[in-house]
Amino acid sequence: MRDDHYRNLLIETEQKAQEGYDKAILSLSGGALGISFAFVGDLVPLAEAKFVALLLGAWVSWTLAIAFTLFSYLSSVFAMREAIENLDEGKEEASRGFLDRATDLMNVLAGILFVLGVGSTFVFIFLNVMQI
Repeated sequence: MRDDHYRNLLIETEQKAQEGYDKAILSLSGGALGISFAFVGDLVPLAEAKFVALLLGAWVSWTLAIAFTLFSYLSSVFAMREAIENLDEGKEEASRGFLDRATDLMNVLAGILFVLGVGSTFVFIFLNVMQI
């Protein structure tokens, strides 16, 4: 026999965790993008910088992380609508459709891209400050 109360608690906890994750990716990526625009030039004069592709890669990574997070919000809404329609048609358990899986993929990619952006920026600053 299934404990519906515990199941609902797990669903609610998962939703809160996902909301926190999405907010963190948006805030951290947006903040990192803004801070890097504002302060990286103070640490490393961009006219003399080497390995600028690393910095550009970080900016692209953070921008894509923001975009994937925003698109995952949208695909999540469409996935929920699809699940509601399935339930309304009498299907007891809604199967995970394309949009649901796409939302999961975009969330994972957003996190990976954020970390790649941080790593690229760190390596860019390190290589330029150490004059390697």
